[in-house]
Amino acid sequence: MGFDQSAHQKTVNAMEKEIRNYAKNIGISKKDIDHFFDMNNKGKESRIDSVPDQLVMERVLNLDMLTTGLLVGKLYGLKPEIQYPLPKIISLENGRYQIAYFAAHGLRHEAYFRGNRTNQYTQYFGEFWKFEIIFNQKQSHEENGWAYLVFELMLSRHLSDSSIPELLAEKKHKLRDKFMRLVLDEVESEKKKSNVLSEQLSKYVPPQIHTALVEGRYDTEITTRRKKLAIFFSDIENFTSTSEGLQPEDLTKYLNEYFSEMTTIALDCGATIDKYIGDAMMVFFGDPQSKGERNDARSCVKMALTMQERMKELQEKWGSEGFAHPFQVRMGMNTGYCNVGNFGSDQRLTYTIIGGEVNVAQRLEASADANGILMSYETYAHAQDMIEVEERETIKMKGISREIKVFSVTGIKTNSESKGFQVKKKPSRREQSKIEKLEKDVARIDNNVKEMNKNMEILLKKNRRMSS
Repeated sequence: MGFDQSAHQKTVNAMEKEIRNYAKNIGISKKDIDHFFDMNNKGKESRIDSVPDQLVMERVLNLDMLTTGLLVGKLYGLKPEIQYPLPKIISLENGRYQIAYFAAHGLRHEAYFRGNRTNQYTQYFGEFWKFEIIFNQKQSHEENGWAYLVFELMLSRHLSDSSIPELLAEKKHKLRDKFMRLVLDEVESEKKKSNVLSEQLSKYVPPQIHTALVEGRYDTEITTRRKKLAIFFSDIENFTSTSEGLQPEDLTKYLNEYFSEMTTIALDCGATIDKYIGDAMMVFFGDPQSKGERNDARSCVKMALTMQERMKELQEKWGSEGFAHPFQVRMGMNTGYCNVGNFGSDQRLTYTIIGGEVNVAQRLEASADANGILMSYETYAHAQDMIEVEERETIKMKGISREIKVFSVTGIKTNSESKGFQVKKKPSRREQSKIEKLEKDVARIDNNVKEMNKNMEILLKKNRRMSS
C-alpha cells in the first residue's frame, strides 16, 4: 500500500488546528502563532526581522513545548490534562529558565533531544540571543517508553553578525569538535585501562609470549613443535624443614625475594620462565626466540652462574636479618629436543615444554649438591670454555636411551678461552662499606684541592698588587 498524501495532510491540518486552539488558551496571540508556523514551514530561510523582545521569545518557547507535548500525547494516547503539565516555561533568575518536554524516548537519548532543540532555537532567535541548554537529570524521569525531560535554558542578549545558516554551521562545528574530544578522551581512557590490564596479565605468562600476543604475532591454537632447547630447573634443598622454622610472614617475605631476584636474572639473560612449582623454578632457552643452540646453552649456563653468585649475597643478607638457615639452591641443566607450544583445551591453554629431556634436567637438579650446579654433557659441550667442572658418575633414566654424562660446576674459567665472560656480582656489605669510605675520602680530598686553589688565587692577586 502506497503513501496516502491526502490522508497525511488531513492529519497534519488537524494537528495544526489543535495546536492553535491550545496556544490560544494559554494566551499566545494569533500573530505569534502564525509567525511560529511560518518559521516552521520556511525552515532555515525564515528570519525574524527585528530583535524579538523577551515576551515574544518566551511565547515561541511555550509553543514549541506545546507542539512536542501534543505530539507525544497523540503517539502514546495520553489524556489531555497530562499532555502538557507545564504550559509555560518557569523563569528562574538572570536569564535562566526551566523548560520541560515530553519525549518519545528514554532519558538516555536526552542529548539527541537537546541537539534538536539547539537547532530549532538557533533558527527561532539565534541571531539575537545567546543560549545554552543544560540537562537537569534529577528532575527528569521516564516510564513506559516515554520521558519527561527538564532542562535549564541560559539566555543573554547578543546581536550576531552571522546569518542563521552560519550560526547553525558554527554550532555543528563546535559539537563535532566536542564529540571528537570525547571520543579521543574515551580512547585514551580505554588505552590506559588496557595497558593496566595488559601489565597485570603479563605477570601470568612469559614476557615473550605476552609481547607476541599483544602484537598479534602469537597463535593461540592447540599446537606444538619439536625444538632443541636448553632446560633449567632449580629448587631449594630441604625446603620443608627450613620453612617449618620460619613464621609464615617471614617465609613469604624470603621466598618472594628469592623468586624476584632469580626471575630478574632469568629475564635479563633472555630465558622463558615456564612455571614455579612450589619452591622450584623451571625455565628454558630457545623458544619463542632463539639465539641458536650454542648461544642458548651458554645463556643458560651464564644465568645459573649469576644466580649462584646472587644467592651467596642473599644468604649473607638473610643471615644478618636473623634467618638462621638461609635457602640453599640446587640447579640442573640439560640441552635436547622437546615438544614446545600450547597444551590444554579450547577453554584454557598453557605454554610449556614436555619430553624426556625435560625430565633429565629435573633429575640433574634433584641430584645436585646444596648451592651446586649439575649439567649434562650436551650443555657442557657448548660452555666448556666458560666453566671449570668435574665429571660425576653417569646416570640412566627411563625413557632415555643414552647414558647421561653428568658434570658439576666447580668454578669459572679465567683464561683467554672464556672470551671475556664474567658473572656480574654485587659487592658484599664489607666491600660496599670500603667503597663508601673511599668515596668520602675522595670527596674530602677534592674539597681540599678546591680550597687550596682558592687560597692560591688570593695570594697571587695580593702579589700582583704589591708588584704594581
